[in-house]
Amino acid sequence: MIKTTVTGILIELLRKYGVRTVFGLPSGQLGIFMDGISRDPDFRYVTTRHEECAGHMAHGATIPGDEMALCFATVGPGATNLLPGVAAAWADNVPMIVLTADNPLPMLDPHVDMLQAVDQIALFRPVTKWGVQIRDPQRAGELMERAIRLARSGRPGPVHIDLPVDVSTMNCIYDLERMPAGPAPRPRPADSELDAIIDLLGTATRPLLVAGGGVIRSGAVDAFRALAETLAIPAISSVQGWGAVDPCSERHIGSPGWHAGFAALQAGREADLVIAVGCKFGSWTPVAKPPAVTPTAGQRIVQIDIDETMLGKNAAITLGLIGDARETLETLHARLTGVSLKVDRAWVASLVAARADYVAAIEAVADEAAVAVPPGTPAFMRELKRLLPADAIVCVDGGQTSSWAMSFLEAAGPHRAKFESGMGHMGCGLPMAIGAKVVQADDRPVFVVCGDGSAGLTSQELETASRLGIKVVMIVMNDSCWGCYKPLEQFVFQNGKLGPSLVDTDFSRVAEAYGCRGERITRVDELAGALERAIASPVTSLIDIPVSFAGHPLDVDFFVRTIMPGAELRPHQVEEI
Repeated sequence: MIKTTVTGILIELLRKYGVRTVFGLPSGQLGIFMDGISRDPDFRYVTTRHEECAGHMAHGATIPGDEMALCFATVGPGATNLLPGVAAAWADNVPMIVLTADNPLPMLDPHVDMLQAVDQIALFRPVTKWGVQIRDPQRAGELMERAIRLARSGRPGPVHIDLPVDVSTMNCIYDLERMPAGPAPRPRPADSELDAIIDLLGTATRPLLVAGGGVIRSGAVDAFRALAETLAIPAISSVQGWGAVDPCSERHIGSPGWHAGFAALQAGREADLVIAVGCKFGSWTPVAKPPAVTPTAGQRIVQIDIDETMLGKNAAITLGLIGDARETLETLHARLTGVSLKVDRAWVASLVAARADYVAAIEAVADEAAVAVPPGTPAFMRELKRLLPADAIVCVDGGQTSSWAMSFLEAAGPHRAKFESGMGHMGCGLPMAIGAKVVQADDRPVFVVCGDGSAGLTSQELETASRLGIKVVMIVMNDSCWGCYKPLEQFVFQNGKLGPSLVDTDFSRVAEAYGCRGERITRVDELAGALERAIASPVTSLIDIPVSFAGHPLDVDFFVRTIMPGAELRPHQVEEI
C-alpha cells in the first residue's frame, strides 16, 4: 500500500505498466503531474508545440516496438486540440493513455460555463476504448489502473483519463499489487475451429492470406510468413499490416493495401478463399470492397481477430474465429501436417504477372516524371527506395505523396514503415517520427516522407526536435498544391477553381528558422548526396524538393469509385423532368 496524491498514484501506475514516455503541451492544471514526471529519471518527458502532435507522437512511440506512451493536454482548447491525434490512434488500434486536465470538480457536471469548460468525457468517447473522470480520490487508483490495462487488452486502443485539478492534488491510499502487471492473455480458437479452416483450405483452388495490423502488434510476422510459404499461396497486407508480407517471396504480389496495385485488386476479386488475420477490412484493404473490388460469387472469407466485435463487421464472412494472431497462426501451422492443397498455380502465376504489370506502370510514370521540369514525385520516390538504409524507419504522411510512397517503398519487416491509414491523417508524419525516435533503443535512422500540404500542418514540431536534440530526416515532396485533390480538379470536375493550388514554400528555410538543418534540391541525382548529408548531420534535417504533380494510376479509381460512388450530376446541374 502507498499513500500519496492522486497524481502520485497515476505516476506509480505508469511505472508499474512500463509506460515510460509522456508527450504534451504544458498545462497549469497538470502542473503537479508535469513536475513529477519531468523530475523522475524513469520517464522521457517531451513537451510539444501543439496538442494534436502529442497524440501523433504517442502513436509514433509504438512504431519501433509497440511501446505504449501517454499524451496529455490542458482543459478545454487543449483537449479539443488533442482530439485529432487520439482519433488517428483509435482508427489504427494503437494503445495509448490520454490524460486531460479539467476544471475543479464543483464546476463540473453540470458545467457552470467556466473559461475553457467542455464535456471532455463526451468529447473523447467516440475515439477511445474507455474513459473515466476521476471524481473520488479513493477510487482513483482502481479506475486509472483499469484504464491502463484496457489500453492493451483485446483490440488495443486509446483510453482517456480526465483529471479535475482539485482531485489531482488530493491524498489517497492504493495497493499497487492489487492487480498483476503481466502481459495480456493470448487467446486462440479451439482445435475444432482451426480444423474448419483446414477443411476450407482443402477445397480451395485460389486461396489468399491477408495480414492486418494485428499480425504486427502480436509479433506474428514470422508465423504469417511461415504459413504462406508452407501453403505456397499468395499473401497481401492491409496498410496497418505493412511489413508482414515477405517482399522476397516468389509469390509476392505487393503491399500494402490498395497500393499493392493490380495484382492485389485481382486477388481480392478472384480468390475463392480469403483468410484474414488481425484485419478489420478497412477502406484500404482490397477485399470485399464493391464496386471497385467485387468478390467472385461463392468467395469464402475467414476472419481471425482478437476482438469478437470485429468479426463480420466490414465484410461478409464464412467463418469468424476469436484469437490472437501469433498464437492462432502458430497453432494452425502446427496442425497442417499432411494437408494437401489444390492451388491453381496458373492463377498464382497470373497474380505475379499482374504485379509485374503494375510495377511497369508505375515505373513508366516515374520515367516520365524524371524528365519533367521540375521532376515529379514518383521519380524521387523510386530513387528514395534505392537509397534508404535497410534498417530505416519510415513515417509516411497523408495526401497524394503517400500513394507514391506506398507504391515504391517496401518494408522488409515489421516496424519499418507506418502510415495512419485509419484516418488517412495529414500532418502526422513529423510528430510520429519524433515519437518513434524518442523511444527507439538503437540508432536506426528515422525518416518522414510527406508533401508540402502535410508539412505545413505540423512543421512547428521542427522546433520540438531542435529544442530536445531529436534527430529525424524529413523529405518534403513540394508540388505547391493539395495533391490529393488534383484528380478531383483534373479528372472528375474539370474545374480549376476547386482550390488545390498553394504558394511555393521553401520548407528548408522553415527548418533553419527552427534551428534544424535545411536543404533544397531540384534534380533526382542530387538526392543521394542530400540524404548522405542529412544522415550525417547531428540535428534534424529537412530536404525540400520542388516537384511536378504526377497523377497515380489508381487515383481515378479511388476517387470516383470510393469517394463518390454513383455520382452522376454536379450540384450546379439541373434537369427538367
